[in-house]
Amino acid sequence: MFFRSAFIGLGLFVLLCGVTFFLTDRVLLDMAPGFAESLPIWDAVSTPAEGGLREISLPAWAPFALMAVGCLTVLYSLPLRSKQS
Repeated sequence: MFFRSAFIGLGLFVLLCGVTFFLTDRVLLDMAPGFAESLPIWDAVSTPAEGGLREISLPAWAPFALMAVGCLTVLYSLPLRSKQS
């Protein structure tokens, strides 16, 4: 079944994102002019920085939450049935 490998991959991705965010304080994005204004979601997740960049600063609890969700997703996927030949 496709679901087991998809859940393992998704869980590992979220887990590694959480580990990465332990090592970073902020993320600076260099976007094309007008791109941030075309998608209103960027105003909710980022703030304007100097030089036309967008800055994403995560709260202190975000890496812990991402790692917990990733671990739980991987643990959830382990008892799922694998593809039978």
